[in-house]
Amino acid sequence: MKNELTQTLARLRSLLGDAAVFLACDGKKPIPKKWQKLTPADMTQNYLAKLAGHNIGVVLGSASNGICSIDLDCDDDVEPFLALNPALRDTLRTRGSRGCNVWIRVLGTYPDSAKLKRTDGSPWGEWRANGNQTVIHGQHPSGSNYQMLSKQPVMEVVFADIRWPENIKQQWKGWGDAGFSDVEGKEDVGDEGRAEHKQNEDSSSSPTTPAFPLSPTAPSPSTASTSVKPAELARAQRIADEDFARRYPRQVKFFENRVLQYFPPKAGTRNEFIIKAVPFLFRAVCDDLTVAFCKHYYRRHAGIFHDSLEVHLHSVREHLENVRTKYLGELSDDERELYQELSPELLPVFRIARDFALLDSAGLPPPLFQMASGHLGERLNCSGDKAARALGQLIAFHVLKLERLGTRRATGAKGVATVYRYLLPYPASAVRKKKVSEGANERSEVV
Repeated sequence: MKNELTQTLARLRSLLGDAAVFLACDGKKPIPKKWQKLTPADMTQNYLAKLAGHNIGVVLGSASNGICSIDLDCDDDVEPFLALNPALRDTLRTRGSRGCNVWIRVLGTYPDSAKLKRTDGSPWGEWRANGNQTVIHGQHPSGSNYQMLSKQPVMEVVFADIRWPENIKQQWKGWGDAGFSDVEGKEDVGDEGRAEHKQNEDSSSSPTTPAFPLSPTAPSPSTASTSVKPAELARAQRIADEDFARRYPRQVKFFENRVLQYFPPKAGTRNEFIIKAVPFLFRAVCDDLTVAFCKHYYRRHAGIFHDSLEVHLHSVREHLENVRTKYLGELSDDERELYQELSPELLPVFRIARDFALLDSAGLPPPLFQMASGHLGERLNCSGDKAARALGQLIAFHVLKLERLGTRRATGAKGVATVYRYLLPYPASAVRKKKVSEGANERSEVV
């Protein structure tokens, strides 16, 4: 039972994120008395062990870093809703006995939880946020097990981008300047829940700029910077930074010291950022981190960009493919032949090592370079031991030669990075000075 629970929670966290707050439920009813006050800090091993043998729910809204769910009551309403919001086909979706729950993480402000009705007064579903919870695992009161219809991580969206059916009463409460009237039939969540709603209203008084449209016909603002208040921009940056630090704690300094320093954000320069940053990152980190850095850059500065996050990431991946093709043309024949024979895991190791080797610095002239396995691991988003093994493979392939073994950091003594020699012949034009280029194409790596 313990191993089964551990696996279940690991799977749920891979979909919901590490900040998800879980609670034990009897059917749909929460068991903890003060469950609305639970936070990620309460998710200790002792607490999580008590989930065994019960249904597992997720505390929604600010408690779980903005995770909310849209509960659709009827099977017949699911496909029309997804047709209005095609991007939501790629987010987590679960089902009890009928309809489904669409799980999202909302960036910026969002309304209070609400029961949603059709214009004829019949129930359509619920918007579940602060003060609510949704069961995600276990057995439904009808006897069927809760299912995952779409096993995709929760998608980040902005509430304003969600398209609702025309026959739904769009009456929201507690959502900044939305201008809608109070919700009819809103579920009573008690004093604790209402206090949490009030806190959400006080801390976030205006909607944020849409992160990306959920529908291809969704309107986009003509100027992003005029629709978002400075306080909201600062809050969006803080939320983005906190989320990035949770996901990539070892890469925070690289992002701050390389990406932000080399590519300061300016309104109307999103395409310029992609053109300059992607070639630089392609040589400096693994592909996954390239996309993660570009995504975080957008999230921090979404208020000054016109295009959506979806468009931004599509452009990043498209340009990454172009850079990948161009890179082959920059290699010598010997380099290209060996590079194309390497496994996908070794390709970024080759690029990073080559980039360091061909950097003409005062300390070590090309093709010598220093590289600590821990430092390489940060660029590959893996452990230092795994990075060291990857360097060993390049040595076995006669790409590198170990010139001088480094030493580990010890009390009162600094560590010394290992020195390698790059062995493959390379074009003379590939050597770069230790200076960041200000050109429009690429930027040299700085050690």
